[in-house]
Amino acid sequence: MKNLMKPSKQKITIASLLINLFLVAVVVGCGNKPTRDVEEFKPDPSNGDVSYVNNASNENLLAITLGDDLIVQTKNVHCEGKFKNDKRKYHNEAGEVIREVSYTDSGFKLKKGEDLVAKIKWDYPDKIKLGRNEEVIPAWELKHKADRVELDFSDSDLYFINWSAINNNELIHDSFKFFGFQNSITPGIMLISELETLDQAIIMAELLKKGK
Repeated sequence: MKNLMKPSKQKITIASLLINLFLVAVVVGCGNKPTRDVEEFKPDPSNGDVSYVNNASNENLLAITLGDDLIVQTKNVHCEGKFKNDKRKYHNEAGEVIREVSYTDSGFKLKKGEDLVAKIKWDYPDKIKLGRNEEVIPAWELKHKADRVELDFSDSDLYFINWSAINNNELIHDSFKFFGFQNSITPGIMLISELETLDQAIIMAELLKKGK
């Protein structure tokens, strides 16, 4: 009778294997935190401190929330820019500094580690300049017009985004839809395809904070 009640070694081995597999799955599941998508933070256009950009299919590309700290969201990144000692450092959700903005008398510099991403000059009444080096040469020029935002790069082709005649908080472009920018020059940054989306979002946040 004792032999009938005693579990076999094979059964014990299978049970142990199943338990181990379950524990591994739990550990892996806890370790791999899912990437937060910008759609989880879909901004409310009624909030004047929030601006966002969608693509032509109306999918979220990025969102910007202004405050003491600047919150920037793209499809795969959620970060906050905290100002301290004349700089603003952008931290990801792990607390790592992924971008840094340092301010000058005429604008600011955006860096990724030690590398200069862009230098922006905003000490003009109706335009800003953006370059990828300290000299800001060659430069993209963003100009604010009555009915549109223009982008000019070293006397090459001219690109522009028209303001909507229906809603002046919305901009019209073949590739993008802009909301909550209140006649800002800022959306023109999206036309600079050489910049990463995160860098575009941070530059736009800084320009909005400055009232550009």
